[in-house]
Amino acid sequence: MRFACASAVGIVLVSVIALPATTSTTPSSGSTEPLRVLAFADSLRSGHCRPFDETVTFHSHVEGGTEPYVYLWDFGDGSTGGGADPSHTYYAMGMALAIDLTVWDARDSTGVAALSHWVGPPRCPIRIGVDWT
Repeated sequence: MRFACASAVGIVLVSVIALPATTSTTPSSGSTEPLRVLAFADSLRSGHCRPFDETVTFHSHVEGGTEPYVYLWDFGDGSTGGGADPSHTYYAMGMALAIDLTVWDARDSTGVAALSHWVGPPRCPIRIGVDWT
């Protein structure tokens, strides 16, 4: 996916990169099935040019372990959140971030997923023409 943003020097195109999540698990004693955790970000985003912001919805998929699960997201910008599918708003662009998801199950087994996310510029209006005022 690409975003275009107008500036004084032209149009900047940025490709959005979403790498697959990596997963690791730590089973608790007495756990019969390992906890498997996947994390990913939506490719559809919303945002504004001035001031810049970008809202991204993250998703998780958890298998194994014992429900209920507890989710802790580290959004890579110093903010954290909870829930299976949280949204987060970034207020700076041009950053490659490492997002981590840690999930605990009812038996205290832990699963961790990590993914990379590029915060790029949103779609900005392009003005063509001359301002005669």
